[in-house]
Amino acid sequence: MISQRFKIVSDTITPQITQVKAKVEDPSGVLPILGMELVRQIREEISTGGHGDWPPLKSRSGTPLYKTGILRRSFTFHLININTVEVGSSVPYARWHQHGTSPYVIEPKTAKTLRFMVGGRGVFARRVNHPGLPKRPPIRTPKPQNEVEIIERMVLDYYLEGVN
Repeated sequence: MISQRFKIVSDTITPQITQVKAKVEDPSGVLPILGMELVRQIREEISTGGHGDWPPLKSRSGTPLYKTGILRRSFTFHLININTVEVGSSVPYARWHQHGTSPYVIEPKTAKTLRFMVGGRGVFARRVNHPGLPKRPPIRTPKPQNEVEIIERMVLDYYLEGVN
């Protein structure tokens, strides 16, 4: 028979367990790390056009939701309390892209007509029947498994940091 024994010496492991226990009881330290990762994932989602899953653009070439970068840069995180982080955008049209819209009518607010470009030519109209926006959610729910695993690893690394 062959065997190996391990003896746990409580006076050497207790300080490390106490350190992990304190971090678990107050998760506020991991929330900024988690918030930054979630914002990074959202920005990547926009930069890649939903990793190729979003409907293509009809009116221009390029990546959906990434013409000026304003929407992409608008995502931030906020600590709500000691165990909650919120990620979002204050750009009003972010929710339209997250959920999509029904068809709607566009009419001028101050002028008599609208002016826009079609095929490189200026076009005038008194009203436009917009077909609506398809869903192109920058905040994916549920999260893909690979993103969940990244978040789980970050949280675990945070809790075990300094434990030898």
